[in-house]
Parts: sequence; C-alpha cells; structure tokens
Amino acid sequence: MKISFQDARQLVLTATYENLVYHAEYETFRSEDIHAHVKDLIGAGYVQRLLRVLADENFVLIDQYDEHSALNYTLSDEGLRASEELPSVEDFKSSILKSHRDSREVPAVDRLVTLDHNQPDYDDIAEGLENAIETVKNVQTNGVGADQKNSLIAGLEAARSLWNAFELNQTQFKIGIIMAVERAEVALKTSFSLVKGPLLMEALKAFYHAAKQGGIS
Repeated sequence: MKISFQDARQLVLTATYENLVYHAEYETFRSEDIHAHVKDLIGAGYVQRLLRVLADENFVLIDQYDEHSALNYTLSDEGLRASEELPSVEDFKSSILKSHRDSREVPAVDRLVTLDHNQPDYDDIAEGLENAIETVKNVQTNGVGADQKNSLIAGLEAARSLWNAFELNQTQFKIGIIMAVERAEVALKTSFSLVKGPLLMEALKAFYHAAKQGGIS
C-alpha cells in the first residue's frame, strides 16, 4: 500500500503531538517512540526523514546532547498549533486505510476546497500575501534571525503558490496557507492587512469557511 508524502508528513506530525502530550516521560524523545504509533503504515527510516522535513518547516525541534548522542525530537509552538488542526493518529490511519480500500467516502482532510478566482476578495488576498512576503523580506530587527526570516519567507511563498491553485484539500488550506501567515505574524508580532477591507488572516478564514460551505467536492 502506498501512502502520499503529504499524508505521511501529517501523520508523523500528529504522532509527534500525541507522543508529547499523552505518552512521553520527557519533553524530547526518540524517533523510535514516534514510529511506534505509525509502524503499521510507514517505516522507521521514513519517520526520521519526515521529522527532518518538519524541523525545516519549524514544526519540530531537534535536540542532541553532543555529536555522539542520539537525536531527540519534540514539537515547536508552531507544531503544537498545527497539530491541533489535524485528526488523531487512529482517525488519520483509519481514513488512509479506508481510501486504499476504495471507500466511496472521502476523508475530511482530503476533501477539496474550490478557490474561486473570480471572487472579489480572491485578488485582495493574493495581494495581501504578496505584501506579507515583502514585509518579512524587509524586516531588519524585531527579534527575527536570518534563518527564521528565510523560513518565514519560504512558508509565505509556498502559501502564495497554493493560493494560485483552483482546488486544495482542507489541510493544505489550513496548514499551508493559514498557518504560514499565522507563523509570520507571531514571529513579527504584527497582523498583516489587506490594502482595503479586513486583516489578511480574517479574510483568509472567511474565504475558507465560505468555500468549505459551498465548494467541497
């Protein structure tokens, strides 16, 4: 059975969250502890790779006592917030298994949200994302280091690319776009605005809820 990269990534993120919240004796833990929750779907080596991906996205923190010791992992604050948007590990695994049994029911995380490019607020949000990227690029201080700044820019540019699509699944919208904007706002201690109308985050959430009501397939 094949599992998509996006599903595997979200599954490992959720497993890391549940291990931290419900099972771990300490704040950091080994990749083997995370793999134990998902071993029926993905291998230990793939879990390690996905943890590195999540670390690059600032959802996971990697801790190592010295160069000879094993790596330990935990969730960042951004990772905790993102994990709260995802279903449980067991629900996620059930959805994946059902989809591979040709179930006619589409898992909630895979249901599509249609982005209507003809909506007036679509262009306003697109412009707001562009302005947010430029704002982060122009940040000089505000406690944001070079590595974090580059990560925030990459996240917002990925969100802009997703916004250019015509359909996204719900998790892509919530984590790929909304969470990317929220991460940047938290880091800069600011709120991005549209040229006219509401704040960017308010506009995104309103667009998402309207699309979810009328545009899910």
